[in-house]
Amino acid sequence: MADVKRKEVAYCIYGYLSFRSVEHAGLRDLLQTFANLGAKYGKFDVNEVLFGRNAVTRETMRMSTELKARFKEVLTSPVRTTRSLSVWICTLTITERKPT
Repeated sequence: MADVKRKEVAYCIYGYLSFRSVEHAGLRDLLQTFANLGAKYGKFDVNEVLFGRNAVTRETMRMSTELKARFKEVLTSPVRTTRSLSVWICTLTITERKPT
């Protein structure tokens, strides 16, 4: 376990990152994904699996385009039953606006 602590320190120092970054849910989820892949496929070199910044940028753009389309669909769809009164009022207000 001491090796893990030292790797976490190195991660923060070499990347000029906050010590809090080792607690970030996104990092922990990524590490768990690798643990799961290792359990399924055995030991492997993460450098052969990790993507670079360009691929991550493209995937971020693809995901944001997909999310924007889903938001647009929700905002233009008729009022549906929701769990929250404030969401219902907000949705009702948006759908009742008349074009100017």
